[in-house]
Amino acid sequence: MKRLLKTSLKTSLQTLTALGLGLTALHSAGQQFPSRALTLVCPYGAGSGSDIISRVVADHLSKSIGQNVIAENRPGASAMIGHDYVARSAPDGYTLMITGDQLSTLPIFFKDWKHDLKDFTLVAMPYTATVLMMTGGNQPYKNMAEFLTYAKANPGKVNYAFVGPGPYVVAFRYMNKVFDLGMTEISYKGTADARSAAMRNELHLFPDTLAGTLGMIQQGQLRPMATIKKTRMDALPDVPTVNEGALAPLKLDADETWTALAGPAGLPRDVVARLNTAMNTAAKTPEFIETMRKFGVTATTASVAEVNELAAKDMAKWAGIAKTIGMVPQ
Repeated sequence: MKRLLKTSLKTSLQTLTALGLGLTALHSAGQQFPSRALTLVCPYGAGSGSDIISRVVADHLSKSIGQNVIAENRPGASAMIGHDYVARSAPDGYTLMITGDQLSTLPIFFKDWKHDLKDFTLVAMPYTATVLMMTGGNQPYKNMAEFLTYAKANPGKVNYAFVGPGPYVVAFRYMNKVFDLGMTEISYKGTADARSAAMRNELHLFPDTLAGTLGMIQQGQLRPMATIKKTRMDALPDVPTVNEGALAPLKLDADETWTALAGPAGLPRDVVARLNTAMNTAAKTPEFIETMRKFGVTATTASVAEVNELAAKDMAKWAGIAKTIGMVPQ
């Protein structure tokens, strides 16, 4: 009996020791994150506003977290390729992406969209951006009131761009229906192509950010018509919002687009906490704030819970607007 007790005690001690060593190793692994370079995926093409800002985020996150953060473009299929790639990546925190309200609107547009919010871990909100309703600098209309008059006088001849799913598309379609404009929707690979078409007077209305258009606006090649925002932009104080002037009857209640630093579902809590702290720390630096301001974007910080709450509310809002105009996933 004594021998059995000694053997059993010895085995138990060995098991506890092994378990303790395993837990210590896991704890150490968590503390060591990140131990190698991270990849930050942008689901849009090079030269887009999202691409430009993603690289700024990658640079500042790299400084904050103490490892290289490599920006990588994975465009295509209206941002679904990049999202699918990240959703299928290992949940270790080394593959991240800049996403945002695309997650709210992809289900509205595409019936073959394979994912949902639950397939991603939203860990931080580095900035919010204002989408501009843009046109070419040589178009005869100078503001949204003149644009609406022009569109009604030229039924079937006015168009707007689809450069990927997002609230702006719902806003364009909503505006088209409410004002009975008869505009045609044309698909472009990205905002860079839409800009070029607008400057050739082939496109009448398209969405973009100040990050990708500032120089062209200053040179008169492009003209901002309205901002999808509740208040006017400091960088463009003379450009009205969609909630005032000619567009006020829409009652869109639209505001800046939110963005999220995200990874695949199932990221460990300690990794999520580390990423959230690192991104918020970077977003508070004067350099990051000033760089974002120059691009017409607002540096922000948020807890993990705040990002997820905003995402859920945003999805419900745009889904509701889409329903009122009869949008169904295609």
